[in-house]
Amino acid sequence: MGPFGSAAALIVQFVFGLLMFVVLLRLLMQAFRAPFHHPASQAIFRLTNPVFMPLQKILPVVRGWHLGGILLLWLLATAEGWLVLALFGSSANIGTLAILGVALVVDFVLMTLFWLVLIRALVSWLAPAGRSAPMDLLDFVTRPLMAPFRHYIPPIGPFDISPMVLLLVLQVARVLIAQPLMAIAMPGAGGLVAV
Repeated sequence: MGPFGSAAALIVQFVFGLLMFVVLLRLLMQAFRAPFHHPASQAIFRLTNPVFMPLQKILPVVRGWHLGGILLLWLLATAEGWLVLALFGSSANIGTLAILGVALVVDFVLMTLFWLVLIRALVSWLAPAGRSAPMDLLDFVTRPLMAPFRHYIPPIGPFDISPMVLLLVLQVARVLIAQPLMAIAMPGAGGLVAV
């Protein structure tokens, strides 16, 4: 593939990544019961309601997890995988695309959570008293993830190292879950899910 094809693949990955990020935020905020009246919550819900509300009529919400939103996340990842494969001049059958979609969703979710936790940890160390709508949003989606780690790993002096352990767990999960799924979907593709 030439430079134009690589640029096109980058644009496809950026656009689908942005869409998947918004869908994932909505899923996490709904599952973790972020306060609806907060401005960050309202913005995400307002942006995603036109798609999520019709899906909710078809697929239920189970224990806070919007099954229609999870399906939407998988469809976006599958479409991204198909488009990138097409740009590289490859094709795949429907089963391979389905597994590829699952692998891409798992990898995307784990990497997104990694970055959200990392940013949250850095900001809490550098500006612990800083409050803003984006920081509240980070807190809504990362606090439930860090809670079990904080329960078992006490702070060392003023430093909470539990986010570092969570970051390690997220990376290990990528290696043990996302990479084998990618290998099943695309044998020999090796680098599609980078570590």
